[in-house]
Amino acid sequence: MKPQTTLKVSNPKDVILDYLMCKSSADNPIKSRELEMITGLSPRQVGILIAELRIEHAILATNTAPYGFWIAANPQEIKGYVAFLKSRLRAYEATIKVMEGHIMDEVF
Repeated sequence: MKPQTTLKVSNPKDVILDYLMCKSSADNPIKSRELEMITGLSPRQVGILIAELRIEHAILATNTAPYGFWIAANPQEIKGYVAFLKSRLRAYEATIKVMEGHIMDEVF
């Protein structure tokens, strides 16, 4: 019989927060898959709980190696993360503008 790799918990939000508080850092972010395994939740459910936890806690994420989430250790980490998000937002806005131009130019 295959051993169980997930743990069903009564309050997965608390489990995620505790796990991030105890085990994460900018140098050691926690992958979403790891949070899914310890809570038994789907990727979408983990994402929803991370979004909810961000209201009260500075949970940051990276989309470059070593991918994952961590709780900011200081205001500089938060400032760097906000700068990263703003940069991504500007890139998305530029892409949206170009794509909207294609809608107007195309004959369907």
